[in-house]
Amino acid sequence: MGNLNVGDADITITMDNGQTSFGHSQLIIDNYSGSPVEAAIYNLQGQLIATRRVTGTEYIPLPAGIYVVKAGTITAKVIAN
Repeated sequence: MGNLNVGDADITITMDNGQTSFGHSQLIIDNYSGSPVEAAIYNLQGQLIATRRVTGTEYIPLPAGIYVVKAGTITAKVIAN
């Protein structure tokens, strides 16, 4: 699967499925709003996997799977290969 990029003028969520040095796909959350936003990552069973307070750019390695990511006003389903 290729990369996914969703968002608006303030926040973007990108799923980078390229090969990384740690062997996982990488979720990238960019916050351009100037104010911190809370980001949460859930698996498909609804379990909270990770949270981050994002003020700039946050890189989060994810093992293969399907996730729901909420960051500020943006919600996206992402697939990590």
